[in-house]
Amino acid sequence: MVPPLPPSNRPPGHGSDFHAEGGAAPGPGVPPGTERGPADGPSSAGSASRRGGLPLAPTELHALLGAGTSFRGTISFAGRVRIDGSFEGEIHGGELLVIGEGADIRGQIRVDAVIVQGGRVEADITARRSIELYVPSQVTGALHSPEIFLDKGVQFSGQCNMSPVDDDH
Repeated sequence: MVPPLPPSNRPPGHGSDFHAEGGAAPGPGVPPGTERGPADGPSSAGSASRRGGLPLAPTELHALLGAGTSFRGTISFAGRVRIDGSFEGEIHGGELLVIGEGADIRGQIRVDAVIVQGGRVEADITARRSIELYVPSQVTGALHSPEIFLDKGVQFSGQCNMSPVDDDH
């Protein structure tokens, strides 16, 4: 279990660069400050980024699709997003996408970096920096990124393309 994140250093009203289209079925509420951040991810995930003039903590998330929540549509985001619920559709943009143990993802993913910590993913994943799959992940689809890491024991069925990603693809 990942410890809770420290309180946000953002002023009220400056919490998210998250944009979604589609319909969400609300799940159980997540109290402020209890969101879970990604485990040790790609080296750039730990670096401070600047949004609105304020630095981000290494584990700060911009949005969370929590366990028990389902969403169908398109998610476009900047920054870091974690999905622990059900998602079907397209995911675009973003510095980091973390897919948690209870997640069920189907569709297309195109982001800078992806960490799959568990769950079931049936998607083509394109990441400009890296893709990391950890046990107990079950992933089916095409992976395309210059860096791909598969933990021993990950269930993977599909194709891997380890080459630079064109921005127009």
